[in-house]
Amino acid sequence: MRFIPKAFILLLVTVFSQGARAAGPSDATAVVHVGPAFMVAGAAVGPGVGIAIARRIAQRAPVYLGLDSGMFFQASPDLSIIVPALPMVYYRFGVNNQLTPILGLGLGPVLSIGASVKFLDFMMLLTPGFQFNLDNEMDLFFRISFGVRGSVVMFMPQLGATFRL
Repeated sequence: MRFIPKAFILLLVTVFSQGARAAGPSDATAVVHVGPAFMVAGAAVGPGVGIAIARRIAQRAPVYLGLDSGMFFQASPDLSIIVPALPMVYYRFGVNNQLTPILGLGLGPVLSIGASVKFLDFMMLLTPGFQFNLDNEMDLFFRISFGVRGSVVMFMPQLGATFRL
């Protein structure tokens, strides 16, 4: 019975240790995040592709400034194409070198084409997530953005890859 708490503590120490690793794309000055995503706003679900381009603002601080965009297709109540263009800022927490928590904020315009959507609307997203270092060339990330599009509450889960620019 005493083995389980010791094994759990060893697992926590291993996961949150500051072990050395190769510098991944997240340590780069400029990065691009790309991957499939779903935009869920009210009762409408829109699959699509999310892309974000970000640049590190200061060499010593893990704060990135960039543009969060993509293209989403909403099929209900009619076909709509949604393209957000959100200036964003995000912070990479230095808890772990292999699995890094991130927290971002984006707000800006969203363009939409379709009969049941406004052409120009406002979107604000709070984006918690994680980045997992694979190697020098690529990180994997998972994030779930929460926020509003116009007056509709929405969320947008995304899984993708991060590359150096």
